[in-house]
Amino acid sequence: MPRGYRCVVFAVVGWLALCGAKPPAEQPESGNNAQYATPKPQTLATPTPAPATSPSPDFAAYRGYDPDPCYHAKDHDAADLCAQWRASIAAEKAAHEARRATTWSIVATLLNVISLLLVAFALFVTIQANTIARKIGQAQTRAYLSIKSLGGKKTPTGLVFRVVVQNSGQSPALAAQVVLDIIGKDDGEIQILPDIEHYIPAQSESELAFCYLQDEVATAWESIVVLVRIAYSDVFYDMHKNAERFAGLPIKWGGKNFTDLAQGIHIASYLRATRGDSMGADDSTANDGDGQPAEG
Repeated sequence: MPRGYRCVVFAVVGWLALCGAKPPAEQPESGNNAQYATPKPQTLATPTPAPATSPSPDFAAYRGYDPDPCYHAKDHDAADLCAQWRASIAAEKAAHEARRATTWSIVATLLNVISLLLVAFALFVTIQANTIARKIGQAQTRAYLSIKSLGGKKTPTGLVFRVVVQNSGQSPALAAQVVLDIIGKDDGEIQILPDIEHYIPAQSESELAFCYLQDEVATAWESIVVLVRIAYSDVFYDMHKNAERFAGLPIKWGGKNFTDLAQGIHIASYLRATRGDSMGADDSTANDGDGQPAEG
């Protein structure tokens, strides 16, 4: 074979060998070049639509729900209509239950108001009970001043009076003061107020400050009426007052010892009894206090 044809045959055989050979497998890149490798695109599979099938004779939209026959509907439209109908019934029941809940809420509110009123009433009763108990306790322990006696005597310049008071309470009397209202011969009223405050211990008798009537004419009075008033404070700082009426004959008093005045009797009767014959014919016009002339 000539040398020129031999070269052509070798070239054809080599080309056929190259076409039939497999391409070499790609080796993973290593080293720093691996992170710069371009990822290969992924081919997404196209979904294949399911073939349309008609419902089987045993199909039920909501299988297992038996409260209503409509749940056994054979198509979705009837089942959806049934669901809407059931939803409207449920909404109606919910509205009814909400109305009942509102009613019970109103009742509960009224009961709460009544409970608050009862609590307020109980608090009021408790306060009243505490107030009464406090008043009873104060009444049992406070001071009680009474005017035991009133004595009088003459002085070179007039009359002097001595007031004796008694504290029968369980606590002392504070800031006790005495006031004398004197009615003399001319029915003129004279008031004597010593500017002295006294401390009277519990369960004791005390003499208060002497009260002076600076009038020499008063020593010759045939009769005198004295209204004794005392004012004092107890340990609870509540003010109290007491008063007694006395009568006497200053013309018969001495100048050394006090003479007790009569207390708590009818003044006119006392004066009639003590004056005796000095009243003369006036006794015939006296009365017994009932508006009629006295007998005898």
